[in-house]
Amino acid sequence: FSQSEGVDANAYGEGRTILPYAVSLNDILREQGYRQALMVGSRAEYGGRARYFTHRGVDRIYDVDTAKAEGYIPEDYWVWRGMEDEYLYAYAKDKIADMAADGQPFAFTMLTADTHHVGGYHCGLCGSEYAEDYENVYACASRQLAVLLGWIQAQDFYENTTVVITGDHLSMDWEYMRRNIFSEGDYLRHVYNCFVNAAVQPADGAEKSRDFLP
Repeated sequence: FSQSEGVDANAYGEGRTILPYAVSLNDILREQGYRQALMVGSRAEYGGRARYFTHRGVDRIYDVDTAKAEGYIPEDYWVWRGMEDEYLYAYAKDKIADMAADGQPFAFTMLTADTHHVGGYHCGLCGSEYAEDYENVYACASRQLAVLLGWIQAQDFYENTTVVITGDHLSMDWEYMRRNIFSEGDYLRHVYNCFVNAAVQPADGAEKSRDFLP
């Protein structure tokens, strides 16, 4: 680790190399000749993300500021943590299509944020079918993700592409969990993981409910 003790978590990596001796998936993909891009709806520098991914071999980084510069949102736009996922998905489709058109192997990573703490962001696409608005936000996020996945599956590059859908942490909305989850007794929460069109088949037909090490 290149950081001294006592650094605020969201300031980690500012001005320094992050985990210089670690080997990440991005490092492996770089060695295999993949072009790589990262897209976030906030500012990429937050939490040391831009520095980390740049040092890991990511070629292009897109965020709320690049979206403004390229005309996807107005110059004075700022909603939630920058731009909501509705705009992020539209931006992502264009960049994924551009990368696929080059004919090189590519890896595109994007971070959605509408379901983040606290309570999520209720965008213009969200409904009100559930009593808890946090649930409406999650339902909306699922629908938007399904649309993107359907679009990817309709592209020529999909046959040779694996889509990984995963969370970066458990929900931080403690009050919602207290009201709706923990009140029902013991409940073991998991980070959602889904692998679509994976090149490797699981052993013994265990397509679902595989165990991951903590």
